[in-house]
Amino acid sequence: MGTRRFVFTGSGEPFLHQNALEFMDRISHAGCSFAVNTNGTLIGREIIDELVRMGPGELRINALAGSKETYLRTHPGVAHETFDKLKNNLLYLADRKKSLRVRYPEVTLFCVVVSQNHDGLVEFAEFASLVEADRVHYRPVYDIGDQGLATTVVPTEKEAAHVRQQIFEVKSYLESKKIAHNINHFQITFRNQLDTIELYRIIPCYYGWLATRIDADGLVYPCCRCNEPLANSYEQDLHEIWYGERYREFRKEALQINRRGTSVKSCVCNSCPHFTANLRVYSMLHPIKWCAGGMKRIFPHYIKIGAQ
Repeated sequence: MGTRRFVFTGSGEPFLHQNALEFMDRISHAGCSFAVNTNGTLIGREIIDELVRMGPGELRINALAGSKETYLRTHPGVAHETFDKLKNNLLYLADRKKSLRVRYPEVTLFCVVVSQNHDGLVEFAEFASLVEADRVHYRPVYDIGDQGLATTVVPTEKEAAHVRQQIFEVKSYLESKKIAHNINHFQITFRNQLDTIELYRIIPCYYGWLATRIDADGLVYPCCRCNEPLANSYEQDLHEIWYGERYREFRKEALQINRRGTSVKSCVCNSCPHFTANLRVYSMLHPIKWCAGGMKRIFPHYIKIGAQ
């Protein structure tokens, strides 16, 4: 069907699946690329060797910490040696890539900023440099409206102030080490200034044509911010689902989001992680409006993040 990029993610650790490497190898043999969202704890040397052999791929490792002490705070109940294993395996990966003079798999380290690691943003950047990560992404924690999460993991006002104090040092350090980052994006979203529904009052959502999400149980969703499945791939052929009536209805509604000014049904559009993709499509479909500078004047933050 023309898919060129695959992402293994969602509701669990991908490397727990007994066929994970086989899936990735099939993608590689087809000339496509893949990314894996993982906690990194199951990526031993044998798996690393296989991933290096496969070629174009990306490991998105949500480590949350740059030291053993912080790792134990953010991962209660794990074995004390887990962080050391993760660090040593990442060092092994960096060494293998250098010795073989290969680029892949690329490594992106993610740090979801919570109360338990709010003081460790700089050490996380230093950890990224130590293991020679390709990029670093910081993200505010999303409490999904759960009061229990809000009171246990969301940084307090004092902790949030400490986070903001570290940002400039983190940005300067990462750039000195030539490590790509998303600090500009993080600064905006951490201050809760990036409500993407504002953007979708101006541009449509094209994501229904760009990607799809298929859960392990076969349920098919048009977006990871949508909570109502369109079909089940165990019951219908994916080609039939992709071109089916329910998908057409979703695309039509998403394409009109800027006319309504409200979220697509059953989707959380005010915290859309795919707005950069929609910005790129909009710029290609409406080059005159884009180049005229109107979008840059209205939404400078979105444009700056989209460029990243």
